[in-house]
Amino acid sequence: PAFPAPFFKEYAVKTRTDPGSVIDRLGRQGIAAGPDLGPCYGDLSGHLLVAVTEKRTKAEIDLLAAALAG
Repeated sequence: PAFPAPFFKEYAVKTRTDPGSVIDRLGRQGIAAGPDLGPCYGDLSGHLLVAVTEKRTKAEIDLLAAALAG
């Protein structure tokens, strides 16, 4: 998470690459990620909003983590 505060389901993460490319890559794998926070919050350029719920499988979360790791 981008901020050292408690969160519930949704949190911002700083991406190592352009958030748009991460969103596109995950979309091709059937995972909806985003949005890119930069256009709405300039100080969060390079950040992506992520939501994870109990409906996601471990495999889906691992895929998301791998995509975010670059």
